[in-house]
Amino acid sequence: MLYVVAAVLLSGAAMAQAASGSGPGRPLHGADAIHAADVASSQRLLDLDWLPGALQERVDRQQAQSRRLLVLLLVVLAGSLGYWALKARRLQVSLRRMAETDALTGLGNRQHFLRQSAQALLQAERTGGDVALVVFDLDRFESINDRFGQDTGDWVLRQVAGQCRTLCRRGDHVGRIGGEEFAILLPGRDLRAARSVAEACRVRIAGLDSRPTGQRFIVTAGFGVTASSRSGHDLARMLSHADKALGAAKREGRNRVSVFEGDAGSRARLQVVGEGRPGQDAGSADRKPASGRSSRA
Repeated sequence: MLYVVAAVLLSGAAMAQAASGSGPGRPLHGADAIHAADVASSQRLLDLDWLPGALQERVDRQQAQSRRLLVLLLVVLAGSLGYWALKARRLQVSLRRMAETDALTGLGNRQHFLRQSAQALLQAERTGGDVALVVFDLDRFESINDRFGQDTGDWVLRQVAGQCRTLCRRGDHVGRIGGEEFAILLPGRDLRAARSVAEACRVRIAGLDSRPTGQRFIVTAGFGVTASSRSGHDLARMLSHADKALGAAKREGRNRVSVFEGDAGSRARLQVVGEGRPGQDAGSADRKPASGRSSRA
């Protein structure tokens, strides 16, 4: 009997120890083991709950950084394309200006003047507007180069170009169409206005002061004037008529303005409006004309 009671007591103590978790290292069996495994698994799941949110946050940061880098790359690319497009445009404009401009005087060259004049005449013909043309060249200009050198001759051409430019309005076209020959197309102006422009230009050229070159000489020019009222709106015809008037000015003594009269007999009416200095021509410091020049020189 005492033996049975002791066994029961010992068994109860063992069960109490097992239930309280005492006895380190004691293995669990049955339902206790299953429960312990569930607790451990839940703990592990709880420990891993933060991973999806952290990964998503990291992915979002990387995507945002990638977008910023892409935007920066596009900005740099657009800036580079814009810069090189601007450089190409400036180069194109520069090349076109070089192709259209007389390098010495800065005026339009012959091709550019003819192209602009043809367009202006076509527009005037459509609208019925007036257009006038002034053609002139320097009297005995070759004697300036012969006596004083090409640098002095270049100085004269630049000065003449500057005087012509100051007399032109917006929309007028002025060009150097030959060695010492110039032309001014005057859209919207009639023959009388063109004659006034030619006279003003003649006076300014005759008044050029040659002292900056270290030489003393006089520059003069002969002028031929026509207008669409007499020559029509054809550029070739206007140039031909103005050139005939210019030839008349040269034959009558240079330093003069001559106006084309009309088609009858292809004549030109010479209208003398003044001389720079009586008896003196371009490049001459005395009254002795240069030898070997044509009547047009």
